[in-house]
Amino acid sequence: MKKVLFLMIATLSLRAVDIDGFYKVPNFLMYKGAYVYAFNYHGQMLAYGVANLNNTPAKKDTCNPNKKLRTRSDKGVIFLKDLRISNTKLEGGISYNFQDCFQYYTKGEILQNGDLKLTFSLDSTFVFAKSVIWHRLSESEIKELHLEPFSFDEVIKTLQDK
Repeated sequence: MKKVLFLMIATLSLRAVDIDGFYKVPNFLMYKGAYVYAFNYHGQMLAYGVANLNNTPAKKDTCNPNKKLRTRSDKGVIFLKDLRISNTKLEGGISYNFQDCFQYYTKGEILQNGDLKLTFSLDSTFVFAKSVIWHRLSESEIKELHLEPFSFDEVIKTLQDK
């Protein structure tokens, strides 16, 4: 009986960290919202942009310190990395905002409904921070929006870009 109970609890806890999927990131402050794809990669959450909320074309990575990468699209490029997944807590991440060219400390939590509450800060103590809810899209929303994930191999390659 103890083994069955343990397996049930273990199964439930595994479901809690299922973050793979599309999310709607709302407009906030001066930033334009987007549809992003987030996924678990070796116990860390990564995310990349897929499409802009307002259907405008992708922009270029104009602030990249590597001049060779300034002409690449801001879609299909990992902008959030190193966000450790610990049950429903997300800790120790770094995100890059293509719109303002700043890098942010990132932390958050996986909400019961599958949405993500992420907090972004310029400082590591999160004194100057902003929290945003990323709404997890349902299968019908994904289909209606015609969203497709980018090639996993191509996306992962962007982690090595400097």
